[in-house]
Amino acid sequence: MKADEVICSRPDTTGIDAPGDRQQPACYALAQNSPNPSNPSTVVRYELPQASHVTLKVFTMLGQEAATLADEVQELWYKSVEFRESGLASGVHVYALRAGDFIQTRRLVKLHYATRQFSLCFFHSDAD
Repeated sequence: MKADEVICSRPDTTGIDAPGDRQQPACYALAQNSPNPSNPSTVVRYELPQASHVTLKVFTMLGQEAATLADEVQELWYKSVEFRESGLASGVHVYALRAGDFIQTRRLVKLHYATRQFSLCFFHSDAD
């Protein structure tokens, strides 16, 4: 496939058909993860118009591989993977889908929300 060759053109902004649409996917697509920013997990959705060897990986902004979500041959259809990001540092990361000759990347924002536990102590004094 040439660099300027278009696999499929989509009019929508998400790149993924509505969940109720049960027609075979027309083209490869990778959607934005949801929720984004995420904590502690997020879902990545993608479409395969034909059976393909799929790799779906998460990378740091330095290009280091942080996680592999898929690395197998998959049948055509609408797909989703839940990514539980334990151990992934806060910040901007990239996830990449490779299926056949198709490659697409998107950004994933990871936020750690600080949680604090408070102990409340109540003192009662009988002294007036």
